[in-house]
Amino acid sequence: MLRLNPKEVLIKHPRSFFLIMTILVVFSLFAQDGSAEPVQDTTPLPFTKLAPRLYKIDVDGTAVLASIGPDGVLLSDSGEESTAPRLLATLDSLGAQKIDMIVNSHWHEFSNRRRNSADHKHQHRNM
Repeated sequence: MLRLNPKEVLIKHPRSFFLIMTILVVFSLFAQDGSAEPVQDTTPLPFTKLAPRLYKIDVDGTAVLASIGPDGVLLSDSGEESTAPRLLATLDSLGAQKIDMIVNSHWHEFSNRRRNSADHKHQHRNM
């Protein structure tokens, strides 16, 4: 069995030793197994209670209105797709089980729901 003494390699072949160490460090910095998913921020967004079961949720400077009641959850606007995890965490903290309807007050290029975005394309085609 071949045994290498690191001190001996360092003394006899210093360039090779440093080259190998550099390669190992570079590979360890950039190695990814591909199974890790990006961590999403699920911190609830700030909100204001406007009336019983009516909330204004501040989504990156945009006001999203949420009506959460026994008949379901209605959102007025929805924010950008990137803020969806935080919006859903906020709705969850307010007791919303699921979103029943989203009403957009204007065109949303990027929606927090792909279905919502698809609905816009369908509506635009029929206008």
